[in-house]
Amino acid sequence: LSGLLLDAAYGTALGQNALALTLVAYASLHLRNVVSVLPPMQSALALAPVWLGYTLLQVWMDNLHNHSADAWLRGVPLLTTALIWPLAAALVREINSRARMHG
Repeated sequence: LSGLLLDAAYGTALGQNALALTLVAYASLHLRNVVSVLPPMQSALALAPVWLGYTLLQVWMDNLHNHSADAWLRGVPLLTTALIWPLAAALVREINSRARMHG
């Protein structure tokens, strides 16, 4: 649903973001057990190919539809996700450990 809303908001081909986000969700669920036991920095490295695949899929679909997007604009989400992921993963682990202690 969020992918279709992104398609409508940005005027991209209907289903482009939906397909890309669905593939990221599938790959993330497939890697869930591996990522959950790794420290945050290593989990970011394990998920980096998934994020890179998302970016490459978006670039490929843009080229199919002759939609030109700046290459650096496609790379910014990949970079920011890789930088924010360790912090977000550590925060989620801390919340989970506190919930287990008090639950």
